[in-house]
Amino acid sequence: MKKQLKHHLIAYLVLTMGLLTFALAYVSVWPDHKRMRLVALGLVAFYFFWGTVTHVKTKRITTRVVYEYATISLLAGLALTLVTL
Repeated sequence: MKKQLKHHLIAYLVLTMGLLTFALAYVSVWPDHKRMRLVALGLVAFYFFWGTVTHVKTKRITTRVVYEYATISLLAGLALTLVTL
């Protein structure tokens, strides 16, 4: 596990910083539901593209990986959007 983390440190740092940025943006626009939905949409796009680009760079991309990132990012976006209803 430590070897994996060390090998992909930059990718995980980008993911962590991106998720923190979106979390702070989501909370900072809090009562404005329209902006919260836009931030959620940005998070969906960021996570999907981060996952696919990371796997392309490591040459471990498959259609299953793309479907998994699409599914998880859409589920997270749906959950965040449902909070704003």
